[in-house]
Amino acid sequence: MKSSPNNRRLGPGCRGILVMAMWGLTNVALAGVLPARIDPAEADPDWHIDADAGAPAHPAYTKLLDAFTRYRAVLDDGGWGEIAEGADLRIGQRDPRVATIRSRLRLTGDFTAHVEADPHFFDTGMDDAVRKFQRRHRLRADGIVGEQTRLAMNVPVQQRVVQIAVALERWAWLPRHLGDEYIWVNVPESRLVYTVDEQERLSMPVIVGHPDRPTPSFKSELRQLVFNPTWTVPLTIAVEDLLPRQINDPGFLDRNGIRVYHGAARDPQQIPAGDVAWAELAADRFPYVLVQDPGPSNSLGRVKFVMDNPFDVYLHDSPAWRLFYLSARTLSSGCVRLADAPALVQELMQRDRELAQRDVKTLLGPGRTLYVDLERPVPVYIVYFTTWVDADDQLYFARDVYRRDETLTRLLPTFARN
Repeated sequence: MKSSPNNRRLGPGCRGILVMAMWGLTNVALAGVLPARIDPAEADPDWHIDADAGAPAHPAYTKLLDAFTRYRAVLDDGGWGEIAEGADLRIGQRDPRVATIRSRLRLTGDFTAHVEADPHFFDTGMDDAVRKFQRRHRLRADGIVGEQTRLAMNVPVQQRVVQIAVALERWAWLPRHLGDEYIWVNVPESRLVYTVDEQERLSMPVIVGHPDRPTPSFKSELRQLVFNPTWTVPLTIAVEDLLPRQINDPGFLDRNGIRVYHGAARDPQQIPAGDVAWAELAADRFPYVLVQDPGPSNSLGRVKFVMDNPFDVYLHDSPAWRLFYLSARTLSSGCVRLADAPALVQELMQRDRELAQRDVKTLLGPGRTLYVDLERPVPVYIVYFTTWVDADDQLYFARDVYRRDETLTRLLPTFARN
């Protein structure tokens, strides 16, 4: 699970550029559908998907374009008011800020209920609207207007307009048609969606790469499933993660079923972990290969979904199921961990005769490592969108977890003038 190259970071000076880009975009007129105008290689070196000529044809792009128009109209009309600091607000309370919050939520379609006689009263309609806003902004949907929710509400509308425009530009970096069947992983959303004939068949949370080991954006094809996989530990993880643990806890590798091999790749020799002077090793002095046996503690879980790519990134199961309940799930070393890998296996069994002839419980149960090639490969898109419209036409915003939108935002003034 390697990290992607070119993991650049922008300095504080980019904040000023960001503001200029936001105001520059107020002059953008997106009529119809626009092709890409910014070179992906310049704007996002971690994007490795080739686009077709012409404009995107996906319905999600059209919906996002509609959202741009709505938010641009709010901007042209003066934007929304700022929510003042103060104590947390929740249902049953009365506060002058409630009226401002209600107006703010009405502008983005979160509040649609009838206004009670007292505009300063936090009623059930407000509670529903706040929860909807929180879900759309990937916050804890508790109905309480606390610090994080207030800050999200106070993000200027022009910044949201730019965020949508950035996503529209990224859509233009994709093929016009994604295919009749494909797997879609949006890293900022930390979610996988399996689509067939434009219908969502499966959706689940995923864990993606940590900002220090980000998941790159690329297109590939799922060609093979490996049940009860072994895990050959990448050198970066072996040196940076496992070596310190083994030094501090000499039984760590043995306890986790991780074998140590030394020698030529064609004829590696297994050696006892206790025979290695671990404290003398480092990144440039690590002549060993670590391999974890199949089993309940294997880091890849019960199944690995193999797809060709130069980043050594793949989809896989995970034994650490509690992590999927976290709202921030940038925790892996670049690969994509699935919250419900058996569900994806079940879906693939319905379209693949080789898999359909097998019993899923047997495949996912303990046993020997088994390789199953798919009859037809499934396209996989791993992408980076900090705003999107879901199947229920709801507009969502997420944090720019890898700060990849910053460079693209900086290039938007040129985009806006064309």
